Amino acid sequence: MSDPLPSSEDLLATQQAIAELAHRAAAASPAQGWNAGQVCAHLILNNGLFIETARNVAQGGPRVYDNESSVGDGATAALAAGAGAVGVLAEWLRQSVTAYVDLLTTLPDDVLDATVTTTIRHAGGLLVDQEPRRLGDLMVGQLTFHAGMHLEQVRQLVG
Repeated sequence: MSDPLPSSEDLLATQQAIAELAHRAAAASPAQGWNAGQVCAHLILNNGLFIETARNVAQGGPRVYDNESSVGDGATAALAAGAGAVGVLAEWLRQSVTAYVDLLTTLPDDVLDATVTTTIRHAGGLLVDQEPRRLGDLMVGQLTFHAGMHLEQVRQLVG
């Protein structure tokens, strides 16, 4: 049985804070790492991957999560460029995280408790290489721990 999820407000808070700060950090060009638009784009792409993974599990499909398509500079830059402005990306992030939390809070325990084969890439290397992970933990972690790292990244861009 799954542990109770944090409140929707708590689950939304970090990515919404990133969206708010992204406006103030829009002009910052870091010497290394992503700019605010790319951070927003990365989170949008990753939210989509988790939504897709959860739907696959719920429908009896593949139980696999692999963040490869959400970490490449090309993918994040393309989404950022397609938006045309950080303000647009920030709004897309708000919409993305709302849809994510709406889905997460309605998933049944059997989906949250499902084990998915997980691959997580970071900074050109593998943090997790095809290891079993509980889907609910991964999804909450995306909204808390993972988004928290990116919140600090955007805070540093603001200065």
